[in-house]
Amino acid sequence: MQVFSYLELYTTLIAWQLYGVIYDVIAQTGLILIPLAWAIIGIATQSVGEKRTDNHEIPIGQLKAVLQMVIVLFFCLIPIYQVSPSEINYQRSPTVGVPQIEVNAESDRSTYHNSIPTGNNAISIPAWWGLMHKFSTGITHAVIQSLPSHADLREARVQLTARNIEDADLAQDYREFLGMCYHPAKRNYQRLRLNEQIPPAPENAALDWAGSPYFITMPGGYAACTHSSHCQGAPHFLPPTLAARISTNGNTNETLEVTCADWWEIIRHRILEQAREDQSAWNAIFSSFTGTLSGLSGREREDLLVRNTLENFAVRDISTDQTRFFVEEGWSLNSAANQGADLLGALSGVGAWIKLEVVVSIMVQAIPIMVAILMLFLIVMIPFALLFTGYRIRAVVSLSFLLFTAIFVHALLAVAVWLDHTLTLSLFDNLSETGNFQQALNWLQGRGRFFGDWQKRMLVNIVLMVNCLIVPLVWFKTMHAVGLRAATGMGDAMAGGNLGSGQIMGQQAASVAGGSGRLARTSASRFAGPLGRAAGSATKKFRH
Repeated sequence: MQVFSYLELYTTLIAWQLYGVIYDVIAQTGLILIPLAWAIIGIATQSVGEKRTDNHEIPIGQLKAVLQMVIVLFFCLIPIYQVSPSEINYQRSPTVGVPQIEVNAESDRSTYHNSIPTGNNAISIPAWWGLMHKFSTGITHAVIQSLPSHADLREARVQLTARNIEDADLAQDYREFLGMCYHPAKRNYQRLRLNEQIPPAPENAALDWAGSPYFITMPGGYAACTHSSHCQGAPHFLPPTLAARISTNGNTNETLEVTCADWWEIIRHRILEQAREDQSAWNAIFSSFTGTLSGLSGREREDLLVRNTLENFAVRDISTDQTRFFVEEGWSLNSAANQGADLLGALSGVGAWIKLEVVVSIMVQAIPIMVAILMLFLIVMIPFALLFTGYRIRAVVSLSFLLFTAIFVHALLAVAVWLDHTLTLSLFDNLSETGNFQQALNWLQGRGRFFGDWQKRMLVNIVLMVNCLIVPLVWFKTMHAVGLRAATGMGDAMAGGNLGSGQIMGQQAASVAGGSGRLARTSASRFAGPLGRAAGSATKKFRH
């Protein structure tokens, strides 16, 4: 039995367990036989005293309706098909860089497994609903598997936004690195450029963050000076005590020549190791980097993660005195101007974009949860629906359409996510072929300098919202109408047949298979007439 989310593993299992409880109640109390007994009593009382030439087709039509009720009772209500928790499987479709994962309700070790009691005993379900579930999930799974494999771009953005420096020692090292290496290297570059002693940095140098590749290789930056004019105000070699502390051997008696470039590689490695500890987040981020941003080198992909982590840390750490000191003492006027330009450029669209981005992200995660809960209530509703409608074929057809409609929503969501990925690539200058580090970073972080980028992101979010909200509503409405039409046609066909007076017999069969509430309201008129005629006929025969 296939499901499409971790939660659905357990809602499906619990739903059929509750189904079994409800069935036991109506079976042990005898309620399960009321519609069938009522139909048989109606046939018996209507047949007593009737002449063979008077409406003889009516009892035959009613017997046909009773036979239909028995079929529905046996195949659609009585649980006879055994399913164990190990047979309820969830298979997560593979994405670029992330392998396929398959678990079941017995072997899964997610949060739901720890909080929801399952047990290892097999559960019983009716044969028809087991067949319908397999049919519906088979079609849904086929649609999902037919979509091209793609990276989960939104999950990558969410994970990047959540990255931060968790180790206090690492955070302290980074603060010291800013004050002793990054800011002096940046001031030295600006001095050398002002004196026209070095050429301008290339466009992709990314001088606005501590891990700039230009500073790492620049003499007078993080690298050791090779020319005396470059050494004025440059970091050069670290102090011996600091070099011994950050080195691996920790020997203070040995003269160490550790540059800022060496120190940066240590900090960078520790940030990447911290990210690798969260394996799910690491897979989500790097599946996007390797699949979508395939034009970037391996180091550039890692630098995207490192830079985003450091910028998140700077935003959250901005209120500390030490960081405020580095901002006031180390940041240049040019850097402050760039930050101000970024802020002013984003203010016009950031508010609306953030709200829409959050709503859409929550919606994509909430839909599978809502479908899992909907399936639980739908399965629990089946025995009551069949009992109160007198085991009618129409009820079975309507519930079957509703079950298929709910399960197929997963395929609609998969199509919506794939369209979101494709539209993002088409609007943002084909990110799958980009080698521009800054462009990729701006896209992942939503830091576009122009309002056009905000418009594109809002357009993508609106399209995804429509696909996740409006399309499922239209799908439910359409399938509801189709299900009602199919149920009516099936009920009329099964009740009418090709016997004698078809219309009259169909009406009688439908009334026999009607709901128990309707039968109760019309019991007097249906029961008293035939019973009186039977009593009169018996009295005449007794007198003669």
